[in-house]
Amino acid sequence: MEMTFPGSSLDPESFEDEKCAGTFICMICGEVPNPHTAVEETACGKIFCGNCLEKWADIKADCPHYNCDFTDTQRPVESGNKIVYRMLMNMRTRCPARCPWVGFWENLEKHLLVCENVVTMCRYGCATKSIRKDIKAHEETECKYRMVNCTHCFGVFKFCELEGHMNECSKHEKAKLPCSYLDLGCDFKGNLDERRKHEEVEKSQHLKLALVRIEQLKGKLEETKKSKDRGYVLGNKYAVTVHEHPLKFVIKDNGWACNGKNFKGGCKSGFKDFDETKGVLRFRCRTCDFDFCEKCLLAYFKAS
Repeated sequence: MEMTFPGSSLDPESFEDEKCAGTFICMICGEVPNPHTAVEETACGKIFCGNCLEKWADIKADCPHYNCDFTDTQRPVESGNKIVYRMLMNMRTRCPARCPWVGFWENLEKHLLVCENVVTMCRYGCATKSIRKDIKAHEETECKYRMVNCTHCFGVFKFCELEGHMNECSKHEKAKLPCSYLDLGCDFKGNLDERRKHEEVEKSQHLKLALVRIEQLKGKLEETKKSKDRGYVLGNKYAVTVHEHPLKFVIKDNGWACNGKNFKGGCKSGFKDFDETKGVLRFRCRTCDFDFCEKCLLAYFKAS
């Protein structure tokens, strides 16, 4: 049984003294109103659930029992009728989730927070719902989002991510780790010992990769200087008449081809294929994989 409390009303059969509970039954829903949300209709002295009375008032203006206008004759039981409030709180009730517990209504909320029969959700957010005593086993052994420790590095991970972590864990002897110079272009992968040996043996190769990267950075720096001299700003967009999206100025010299070759007269710089544009300013629409050189941009430029 799934519970919401405070605020939940109870069936009269939930109480040890059903006859006494029957004197407080809400005439709208047939249950005993919760002491915290119960409302008294002072014109007739009847007790109702607060939410039941609100819904009733949306369709009728008369008291469900006395047929009088109750607009100004209601008061919360908790603050307006302490006698009735204490009577409700001191009534002995059975657990609505049907566990052996019996106690005063005022203690029911605390009990429901630990009751093994109450339906609850998995705390890891996997949407599994079950009674509390079963959800504990699910959280400990079944939930794919449960938190577990890596036995090698002692980091904490979701169970569903642990296998992927094991393939990269620097403490795991079988993990396939990338070379420390991956950013320079080395694609080696191996376990920790293999990586150490590789990095020791391939020092000269890594140095060559570093020199290549330095040259690439020099080229980009030259392109940046050139673009500033000509008034272009990295990331700025320029509209052209022959393409629906504006072209963005980028610095990526990776063997691109100017799409101006597809228009009448061809590329204004004379480029016809890939690998002819090294060091040339590039204006790109990433969405359409469309590129223009500077001369084509100026030829088809659309003034705003």
